[in-house]
Amino acid sequence: MILTDLNIFEEMVRTFLDDPDVLLLISRKAYDIGSVAIEREEYINIAIRAYKEVLKTLTIKKSPVKYALIQNNIGNSFSQLAEIKDRQENFKKSISAYEEALKVRTIEKYPKGYGDTQNSIGIAYSMIAGIENPETNLMKAITAYEEALKVRKPEKYPLDYAITQFNLGATYNNLASIKNKAENCKKAIDMVEKTLKIFTLEEYPLRYTAAQNNLGNVYSTLAEAENRVENCEKAIASYEEALKIRKFERYPVMFAMTQYNLGDVLRLLAEEVNKKENYIKSINAFKQVLKVCDIEYFPIQYGMTYSNIGNIYKILAEVENKNENSEKAISAYEEALKVYTQEQFPSECKKIKENIKTINKMLSGID
Repeated sequence: MILTDLNIFEEMVRTFLDDPDVLLLISRKAYDIGSVAIEREEYINIAIRAYKEVLKTLTIKKSPVKYALIQNNIGNSFSQLAEIKDRQENFKKSISAYEEALKVRTIEKYPKGYGDTQNSIGIAYSMIAGIENPETNLMKAITAYEEALKVRKPEKYPLDYAITQFNLGATYNNLASIKNKAENCKKAIDMVEKTLKIFTLEEYPLRYTAAQNNLGNVYSTLAEAENRVENCEKAIASYEEALKIRKFERYPVMFAMTQYNLGDVLRLLAEEVNKKENYIKSINAFKQVLKVCDIEYFPIQYGMTYSNIGNIYKILAEVENKNENSEKAISAYEEALKVYTQEQFPSECKKIKENIKTINKMLSGID
């Protein structure tokens, strides 16, 4: 039998079951490797198992600091595992572990640990909100982030402060899609602007560009509620600022993400002003996305992008160059249908086929 690194870790856990200090080292190393290795799931499961074995050797009364550290690390491990499988279940397990850690990490005794763990709880609730009970879980996330900010002050922990403000801004933006759109968007803008006071272009270029991308998302959402032209233009300015760093050659996935967002807000702006010009700009932004998002590696993004391109050409066909734009719309829709099949995406497939049918009727002059 050929031993792999994974086999060795499994054997080490079995060998050192009676040595909690060694188990702790093994669990940390397995977690670190699991963050980058191909066998992420396997390494993270080893980390969780080793941490749980260590917990068998201590109690919260006799070793409170170590107990809290291990529970926090178990929470981090389940959060990592949730990115791979059983998202809802594993994020809930992570929250349970974090709450165990908070039995020791109180704001009075261990303020830094308290803030770190509350921020992690906020992230977990934000992720669960994408699966179930969005409003309830987003509110729980906001509560956790606000608890973290009781400790994470800009003058003492500027980076931690900015990270939590960034998370809080994203959460308010998600909440805005559920209720009180304008009010929650304005809260989100305030949070992101506070983030940008720390995440400057010079000191934290990648975090800066992420914040600018999020700011664009918030203004795009706000544009749906009020001052559409003004807020679309602010969103575009933020996305263009993000793209100063998110170059295709260096950060292709982030480049594609921001180009997609840019295409979307240009489409929204085109409904209000400079229809043809902004629709063309929107199409061009979506075409930039396709430089990165091919059907093999990014099928959903590929399908979404071509569907959007088809929608825009369909609109343009109604006002000019009917035949040419109709053909372009149909061609884009056909690409989208390579992803949106009847078996896997019946609703999207039906909608696209209806759009193609409408275009063909228009071309044949049938009402």
